[in-house]
Amino acid sequence: MFKKELLKSKMVAHGMKTEELADKLGINVLTLYRKLNGKSEFTRSEMQNIKSVLKLNKGEMDAIFFA
Repeated sequence: MFKKELLKSKMVAHGMKTEELADKLGINVLTLYRKLNGKSEFTRSEMQNIKSVLKLNKGEMDAIFFA
């Protein structure tokens, strides 16, 4: 189950706004908002990009997307 608040806290820790993350993922900000609000799911490549952009380790990644 996706944990929005945990992802948002990692974004804040890196000083990244939603618009910036959307840009780095190559998606529209409205698409990212839909994903953050559970209206659609993140693709595997988007998850990998988030991991890279936010410098997440495997445990952090699993806690956000798979816990």
